[in-house]
Amino acid sequence: MKLYDFPPCPFGQKVRIVLAEKGLAYEFVQVDLSQGEQRRPEFLRLNPFGRVPVLVDEETTIYDSTIINEYLEDEYPEPPVLPAIGSSAQRARARSLEDFADTSFTLQVGQLIGEMGKAESDRDQGRIQRMQRSIERVLDYLNHESGQCRCVDKADARTVEHSKPARRNGAVCDRSLTGR
Repeated sequence: MKLYDFPPCPFGQKVRIVLAEKGLAYEFVQVDLSQGEQRRPEFLRLNPFGRVPVLVDEETTIYDSTIINEYLEDEYPEPPVLPAIGSSAQRARARSLEDFADTSFTLQVGQLIGEMGKAESDRDQGRIQRMQRSIERVLDYLNHESGQCRCVDKADARTVEHSKPARRNGAVCDRSLTGR
């Protein structure tokens, strides 16, 4: 199994988390987005949209993190990362939360990380405060929707700059957040 990915990509991180949770071995193939490697013909043969991640499992090639994770759940069901098959409502809820995170959370966090990556004198403090408030609202929603499990802490929205070394080193998951 090969995973074509770029370490800072949050969608690739999502796939790496599922691969780790399932204990699946894979070869990591870095596609350096900063160098435009996703536009090379050999990569475009894997994903004509030129996006990471892409998973190749024997003769099967899948792109899009959500579809990759669905494939991994179907092909390698143990241990499960979604509720049991008989729990359609719970599975739909889990998928809805994943979609919410992909469409309403990841972009905002990426923008905050980008702003925090600037020299302090170049940062727009008003924009940072607006993004932090927006992220805090999203985290409140996710914590409310997650029921008993406190998934994330609002303080995380204020400490994004401290996560940069972990991202540079390819860290994929802070187990302290999952309680495992």
